[in-house]
Amino acid sequence: MLANPSLACVSLGINSDFLLNDAKTFGFLFEALVLRDLRIYIENNDGNIFHYHDQSRLEVDAIVILRNGDWGGIEIKLGSSLEVINEAIKNLKKLEASIDTTFLKNQNF
Repeated sequence: MLANPSLACVSLGINSDFLLNDAKTFGFLFEALVLRDLRIYIENNDGNIFHYHDQSRLEVDAIVILRNGDWGGIEIKLGSSLEVINEAIKNLKKLEASIDTTFLKNQNF
């Protein structure tokens, strides 16, 4: 899988000065970089990684599922605003409450 965010920067002519002045674009590229690295670690340890988005508009950046059915949700955020952190926590708790873990234990990921 070729998913290096630096390729997007080069093709768009984006440099570090641009990213320092555009937090939104920087955040998208940062998330892509984290997901790329996370995918490498997880897949090399017999796990899978997914993105979660459901009909109620609940979205979680990454769901990691290991072969034994253990799982975890991950929100990737650039910054430390308490509002952003609390929103991420709220999303992860909503996801946790909606997951049928017995189903996960019976799947072959």
